[in-house]
Amino acid sequence: MGTSQSLKLKTTPNWASAKRAMTTIVQHRNEVNQQHVNNLLRNEARAIIHDSNSSYGSSGGRVTKNFIKFISTVRNNGLAAYVEQENPDLELGDLSVKDLLVLIKRHVSNPDSNSDHSTLDDIAARTAFEKLVGTIFTDVETTGDIENILLNATDEQLEGWMIEFQVEYIMELNGILFETQIFSKGVDPDQIATQIRGFIRVKINETCLDQLHNVNLFSPEGEHYLESLTHQIMEIWAQE
Repeated sequence: MGTSQSLKLKTTPNWASAKRAMTTIVQHRNEVNQQHVNNLLRNEARAIIHDSNSSYGSSGGRVTKNFIKFISTVRNNGLAAYVEQENPDLELGDLSVKDLLVLIKRHVSNPDSNSDHSTLDDIAARTAFEKLVGTIFTDVETTGDIENILLNATDEQLEGWMIEFQVEYIMELNGILFETQIFSKGVDPDQIATQIRGFIRVKINETCLDQLHNVNLFSPEGEHYLESLTHQIMEIWAQE
């Protein structure tokens, strides 16, 4: 769970409550429930909003917006045109599935060649997107399979991808914040991740699935919604 970098928690009441909530999860790691996870997310959101100068959420918004733009480009112009646009020296027919997925991940998560996107938020968003790509295209055998998935994805599938990204993005945040603390308790962070991922997914579904149903992700409104989605999630959790 999480990236290899850690983030020092500030000594404020909200951060202290977030740490206690994670300690409770570690102590009850074989019987974690939704209440345990909700308590963690509530205190974590309050700490991020009120006690941190972090821009957490911005990178996730950028990545999801870029992903939807990429899907729109493929639907309007085809995958071959997209590849040529990104690298005029390449042709789709010359790329393996692995090469194409590398190109997609690089373009979506780091489209600005003048920025290395190396902040903790950037790393969390990039890792979450890599996991999402692995999930979406897990069974593909050809580049044509990739194009067909993008062309034929339903609104419900697109919504599911946006939810899954948020789950992994917030899981990465938890890894950044609490990995050292979990290790200090003699527990494998991956064990904790396995325990809480499903509960975080339930919480995110409760928070934003209805609104996802009612917004056109390919519209300017949808673009704005995706850019601010993580911030909206945190605001709602912080007020609970």
